[in-house]
Amino acid sequence: MRSLLRLLTVLFIVVLSFSSGAQELKFGHIDLQATIQVLPELKSAEAEMNTFQKELEDVLAEMQQNYQTSLQELEQLGEDASEVKRNAKISELQNLQQRIQGYQQNAQQQIQ
Repeated sequence: MRSLLRLLTVLFIVVLSFSSGAQELKFGHIDLQATIQVLPELKSAEAEMNTFQKELEDVLAEMQQNYQTSLQELEQLGEDASEVKRNAKISELQNLQQRIQGYQQNAQQQIQ
């Protein structure tokens, strides 16, 4: 009987300690945006991203310049040029336009 009383007492103390420990738990939240803003790696990551984006824009500008040059060449051919030359230049322009559109889509995906 005495051992049963001691066992119940010990059990009561253990249960009481668990219940009081559960009351001490605290929950909070973290402002992720504020945390990211104070990270030292943020500035280097932003600089790297800006450099990458600038490189993509430079390549796109070069592709658009090539398109404009080819368009001017087509206009300079005039009506005296043969049908074969005109069709070849038109085909080249269409190919350049498709490549530019594909590059723009690919660049947007890479930036994201």
